[in-house]
Amino acid sequence: MAEEGQVISCHSVDSWNEQLLLANASKKLDVTQDWAIEAMPTFIFLKEGTIVDKVVGARKDELQQKITLHMQKARINF
Repeated sequence: MAEEGQVISCHSVDSWNEQLLLANASKKLDVTQDWAIEAMPTFIFLKEGTIVDKVVGARKDELQQKITLHMQKARINF
């Protein structure tokens, strides 16, 4: 189970399911409620622990636009 501030990367359905089982078994995390997961995949953009944006569903173009947008914002605030 990842600690706060760590990034979990899942490259297969099996690894994703393993992470969900660990989270559920630990009773430390309810992913769907804590992060307002509505569908899979859900991409969440955080700033200092607060959700600032998200992309719900497999929307490649929208995801790329959001990544570019938030990278630009990060550069401006740097």
